[in-house]
Amino acid sequence: MKVRIAGTASQEEATAIASALAQHRPGSDPIEVYVGDGADPAVVHDPTEDADGDAASGGAAAGDEAGPTDRERALRAEVADIYAGGPEKYRERLAEQGKLFVRDRLELWFGKTDPVPGETDGEDGRVEPPAGLRFEDGRFANFDGWHPDGLDADEDTDDRLPGDGLLTGAAEFDGRDVHFMANDFTVKAGSMAEKGVEKFLRMQQRALKSGQPVLYLMDSSGARIDQQRGFFANREGIGKYYYNHSML
Repeated sequence: MKVRIAGTASQEEATAIASALAQHRPGSDPIEVYVGDGADPAVVHDPTEDADGDAASGGAAAGDEAGPTDRERALRAEVADIYAGGPEKYRERLAEQGKLFVRDRLELWFGKTDPVPGETDGEDGRVEPPAGLRFEDGRFANFDGWHPDGLDADEDTDDRLPGDGLLTGAAEFDGRDVHFMANDFTVKAGSMAEKGVEKFLRMQQRALKSGQPVLYLMDSSGARIDQQRGFFANREGIGKYYYNHSML
């Protein structure tokens, strides 16, 4: 897996990203993190090299102590927070509505469901992604707009908008690669907003290019009412979504 990040990123940030991807991405393929326009990776993380988390190379000092750095721990905590979905009160209502949490639905489609959806199955209580997941796109979408560590978070609201309420990516289903989208109903009733639409369009465009099927797990109340101006009727917004959908 190759990832390119901003040229302003530090070596520590590149290492943290490589380590976090290794923790949350199934498989044993090396993860290469490129900084800016560099031709060579700043960090290469080989999950099979050892089990102690000391497999990062390509810039990391050989004598570094094994184990995650503070930044890596913080990044993993942020990912875990994103995995938790929207406000707890909305997660509690799912059972009353006869629904599963969105990540539990993806586990049923693409995972081994062992343990049952919703249970932790990783080290330190982490919930691992489904075994068949190829990748999840835009996990940090709209992060700055809601997370306490974000740049634009409003301290006067308890809104949680992880992933901007939409999960997209690719996975293996019944031996075949597919693209998918799934609304998170705990985030503003699964409503569609700007960053989520961007993720949706990228998923559709990957499907058009690859020719692989698309799975829509729709559970949405529609467009997010306070964000319809600008992107909703835009040719690169919902209008493009319908165009892509007709082409698929």
